[in-house]
Amino acid sequence: MFPIGKPAHSPIGKPARSPPFESTHAITTAVGDPQTETIPGHAVPLTTKSVREFLYKELSTERLSSVYRHLWMCGLRGNMHALHWQRMMSRTIVITENPALHLVWFQSTIYMKPIPRCLLDFSFWEQWICSSDGSPEGELLWKEANGFMMTYCHLIAHESDFRIALELGLLPPTTRWMQWCKLRMDLLASLSPPNSNDIVAPRYHFGELRLFRLNFVYRVFRFKPLGFHHQYRDYQTFFSRRFTWILALFVYASVILTAFQTVLATDTLPESVRRTAYWFAVLVLIAIAAGAAVQGTLFVLLVLFNLNWTLNRQ
Repeated sequence: MFPIGKPAHSPIGKPARSPPFESTHAITTAVGDPQTETIPGHAVPLTTKSVREFLYKELSTERLSSVYRHLWMCGLRGNMHALHWQRMMSRTIVITENPALHLVWFQSTIYMKPIPRCLLDFSFWEQWICSSDGSPEGELLWKEANGFMMTYCHLIAHESDFRIALELGLLPPTTRWMQWCKLRMDLLASLSPPNSNDIVAPRYHFGELRLFRLNFVYRVFRFKPLGFHHQYRDYQTFFSRRFTWILALFVYASVILTAFQTVLATDTLPESVRRTAYWFAVLVLIAIAAGAAVQGTLFVLLVLFNLNWTLNRQ
């Protein structure tokens, strides 16, 4: 194994693959009958095809890496806060098994993916993640695993973070604090800058990402009408949350129009004020009509899009 803290490099200058922690600091180990071995913590057979498919599903952040040059709009580099900070800011931590949603947040909610048991197993890393088959896919999975583990160095930095992680199921329940401390020290030594950008997936160059801006990036640059992640499950919720601001504008406009009516009742009003009141009323009517047209058009487009998607799934 290569020394912790000094990522080794192959003769051609690329980072050589190695587990980011020492074998003595692994938290879980593979157990079971060699004839029926499965991935630690999962009912998936230890065959090349099954493991590759499993790792891709568990680790791939391809959807985020595909818009890497626009991620600066969605979050800062290395911006990851510990679990106690998330609680302190009244954020709700929601468990997800989608790696692309890991550390994506909106409003007071942030998604986090628990650490798969196999990523805490040194022998699994050596045999299945660091195996030098020379394929770009294998190297990318290794970088995805490195980046994912790096996020937990930031999330679980204090014993209070560790207790929150156990409470939420982000770590295996049998994990002990000192075990995590030793593992984290190895991870920090292996995955810290300045070498980290070479050995982690592009998505992990950034930290927490704002979902609203990710949806914007996907709609504008990837032409995806529903954006990156669509958290609404019915039209009523979607329109009530997206167009509440129109109701607020309508209330303000109503107050202003009422004030104009009161002023217009006087006989000594300047003509310029009357003209302003007239054109403001016309503008409000046009705005209401335009808003209704936008909502109606959007509703029809969403229905057609969902209908087309449903029919294609039959």
